[in-house]
Amino acid sequence: MQWSSGCFHAKGFTLIELLLLLAIAGLLVTLSLPSYRVFMDRAYQRDAQSALLSAAQLMEHFYWQHGRYDQDNLGNANQYEGQTEAYQIIIDSSQLSQHQYRLMAQPKPGFSSLRFYAIDNRGFQESSQSDSTSMVVGWD
Repeated sequence: MQWSSGCFHAKGFTLIELLLLLAIAGLLVTLSLPSYRVFMDRAYQRDAQSALLSAAQLMEHFYWQHGRYDQDNLGNANQYEGQTEAYQIIIDSSQLSQHQYRLMAQPKPGFSSLRFYAIDNRGFQESSQSDSTSMVVGWD
């Protein structure tokens, strides 16, 4: 603070200027947060699709080694499980047999806005928005 010719000259920002700055910053965060969530959901979903394709390759390698998908030559069950940050990758036990499998990517708790994905031994890809029972053909 300085006195010059009987006038007070303050250096810095006024309370109104700081409040205006906070309001603008809050508005920018409010507008950008939905776009960020969509971006992160897409990244999680692409990660799940990649993990499913890698798991499918592992299943094919298992089949090449043992001549079947469901168990190895010693009778040990094939119990593949994997995960990404947002997904659990599992074998659909109802679709696992000697000559077929179906892998599923299910969102972990806390990621309910994400899609479900599946792939089978023929490379057939499915997806669903809410659960694994009403799947549609293809991945978006």
